[in-house]
Amino acid sequence: MLTRLLAGIGAIACWTGLAIQLFILMTGPLGIAGGVWRFLAFFTVLMNLLAALLFSADALRPELSPSRARLQTASAVYMTFLGVVYVTLLQNLWDPQGLQFIADALLHYAGPAAAALFWIICTPKSAVRWSDIPRWTVVPLAYLVYALLRAQVDGFYPYPFIDVSQLGWPRVLSNSAGMLVAFVVLESAFVGIAKATSRRRLNVEAGQRRWRR
Repeated sequence: MLTRLLAGIGAIACWTGLAIQLFILMTGPLGIAGGVWRFLAFFTVLMNLLAALLFSADALRPELSPSRARLQTASAVYMTFLGVVYVTLLQNLWDPQGLQFIADALLHYAGPAAAALFWIICTPKSAVRWSDIPRWTVVPLAYLVYALLRAQVDGFYPYPFIDVSQLGWPRVLSNSAGMLVAFVVLESAFVGIAKATSRRRLNVEAGQRRWRR
C-alpha cells in the first residue's frame, strides 16, 4: 500500500506539472506546434516524463523486478540531479508567477522529492550495480547532444550554461564536463547508498537466522 501511495503521489505531481507546462507553452505565442517543440527541449520535462511513466507503472503494479528497480534508481538520479541543478544554478534567474509557478514547483521540487523519497523507501536496492553508472551517464550525454543539435535549428538553448551563442563552444564544453563530473558523483552516491543498504539488510537477516537457531 505504501508503494502504491507514494507512486500515486509522484505520478500526480509529475503528470500535473507536465500538463500545466505544456498548456502554458501551447497557449502562448509559440502556438500549439511550437509549444510542443519547445516543451520537448528541456531535460526537466523529459526526465519528469520518464518519472511519471515509472510512477504510474509502480502504482498499478508495485512489485519491482530487478530491471525495474535499476530503472527506478536511474530515474531517481536524474530527478535529483535536475532538482539540485535548478536550486543551485537556475531558480534565481527568473520569477515564475501563476500557473508557471505551480508548474515550476511540481517539476523542479515536488517531482524530484517524490522520486528520491520513493527510491529511499520503496525501491529494492540489491540489484543496483556499479556497472550501471556508465549506462545511466549515456542519458545526460545524449540529452546534451540533442539540445545542442536542436539549437542549431531554432536557436533556442534551454539552459544558459549550454548557450553557445553567448558563451562560445570552449565554455559550453567546459561547463558540460563539470556537469558530467557532478552527475557521476551523484550516481556514485546512489550506488554507494544502495550497496550499503543491501549489506546492512543482509547482515540483519543473517543475524535473525542465527537468533532463530
